[in-house]
Amino acid sequence: MTRRIFAQSGWFTVHVYDSKSDQFATLEKTEEPRPRLEKIQISGADFSFIRDELSRLGISHASMFPDLDGLCRDILWNHTLLEDE
Repeated sequence: MTRRIFAQSGWFTVHVYDSKSDQFATLEKTEEPRPRLEKIQISGADFSFIRDELSRLGISHASMFPDLDGLCRDILWNHTLLEDE
């Protein structure tokens, strides 16, 4: 397991391959897991607030991506204005 998968409590999934379309089926199109899936859409107006709340709870680029890239993105986020701010 990589540090990212561990930090994100990640799971691997197995998808059905459709040879006609030459693609793997998405989870939304696969019958068996569908009752256990829930899609959550966050409106653009709420995005900044939720991102700030997650940060206060310790969920950030640095915690989700525990490598140099995640640390740099976290520092950048904390010290610059983002496009939606």
